[in-house]
Amino acid sequence: MAYLLASIPYIRCKVRREYLRDLQDGHGEFLDATAIGVLCVRGDSLHFQVVLHEPLAGCAFLLPIEALVTKPCDPVATKIVEPWDTFGSIFGVCELAVVRRTSVRLVKEDAGGTYLFTIAFTGTDLADDPAQRKLLSVIAREDGIVTALPNNRFYFVDRALFGDLTEKPDFLTLTKEFRAEGVTHNATNPPLVGAVEKLPPTISVSDRVYDVAPPNGVHTDPKERPEWLNQPQ
Repeated sequence: MAYLLASIPYIRCKVRREYLRDLQDGHGEFLDATAIGVLCVRGDSLHFQVVLHEPLAGCAFLLPIEALVTKPCDPVATKIVEPWDTFGSIFGVCELAVVRRTSVRLVKEDAGGTYLFTIAFTGTDLADDPAQRKLLSVIAREDGIVTALPNNRFYFVDRALFGDLTEKPDFLTLTKEFRAEGVTHNATNPPLVGAVEKLPPTISVSDRVYDVAPPNGVHTDPKERPEWLNQPQ
């Protein structure tokens, strides 16, 4: 798990020269480079540490994802390049081995590309909210754009591994929490939670009041077990 800056599987790319000139000039020009790291700041686009090739060989520059391409192409809106801004500065970078360099198909733009690696976030309200949690997969599009997309914006294309996509996905965002301990505010976990919901709000045992179980979670004395625990299932 990284904080702020991490190494990535390097990307041979080109950078839009205007981003090296504070967008004042250099538009339509490109320089060869290699992206070697990613910087994540909440509310910003992903930024990449790049090292330029000749004639500026070895010079480093921190650039937003909008500046990276794999071949000369016209710029597109940031919403196409990265639909959601970065969720936080605590993150992990993973090149998923099974789909390494696998072809992908983008859903909204109906464009092809190649999967490069995935970034996962934690440690902020957005990153840890089940309804907002997203992985960002960095993809090199066939038209030259480098993009970072969540799972619902692309699909992998590998007939040998997965077969053919023959049905349009109708997925809904999974907004529930899942855990064995603590309180889940918006999940159902049948059948246990359903059974607990039918119980009185508190159960008094030996002058002590427990919500469901004593503080350590274990009824060590059978006499202290609530009657509902002793009933046959």
